[in-house]
Amino acid sequence: MKTTTVASALLALVGLVSSTSTSSASCSSAISTSSTPTFNSFRASATTVASLAARQDALGGALDSTHAISVNIKAIPTPPPYVTIALINNAGPPTGGQPASGTLGVGARAQIVYPTGWAGRIAVNDAKHSSFRGDESLVEASFTIQKDVSEDFATYDINVSYVDGHTLPIVCTCAANGARLSGCDVKLWNQALVCPENNGNGACKNPHRYDNLIQVAHPSFAACANQAYTFPDNNEANSNGECQSGLVECRVYSAK
Repeated sequence: MKTTTVASALLALVGLVSSTSTSSASCSSAISTSSTPTFNSFRASATTVASLAARQDALGGALDSTHAISVNIKAIPTPPPYVTIALINNAGPPTGGQPASGTLGVGARAQIVYPTGWAGRIAVNDAKHSSFRGDESLVEASFTIQKDVSEDFATYDINVSYVDGHTLPIVCTCAANGARLSGCDVKLWNQALVCPENNGNGACKNPHRYDNLIQVAHPSFAACANQAYTFPDNNEANSNGECQSGLVECRVYSAK
């Protein structure tokens, strides 16, 4: 099977225009900060991973090399040359104001396009927070080439992870058939349970982030267990290569 390899990852963000407003929205892998008030908008930060490696969090996830060669991951018979992740702001009606530069306003859509050989993660946070601290909700994805005895084959994998922490709900679906791949739209901030560790920057840090032996989500994250990664070994939340169409849509919801 012929697959496309690249020396360096291609990361392009295109077509970011709100479908419900005349205001434009923009996004990049290095998001600019702004003091302009934003309402139901979010920031995104995309990071390329140099290579898959054995993970200490999100075990068996899209960025875990030990899972990438698992029989659970489906090989793509004829892989597309590129895979696209579309980020969609699904927060609902804006509560006022306009989205600031470098953010996705309500209804806006950003498309991240990458080829075989790419792996990376996308962190999201409410636009009122101007920085990322490593505790955010994540979309993790890989489109890698594996070595078989007789030929190379491509595998595509994606998951939503709240292992480090939770900022905004995310749900990723396959554009071809609408099948849910990974993610949870429960508004964890609205629960009666108090966040065990608020980082002061829009994120609730996950107490189980470094515990590779635990098999249950912390009570504050339990509502999303098995839908998104809520503890390192929560690999029921992995898509296992179920979407082969080349387009995944990840909807991001408001925190509360």
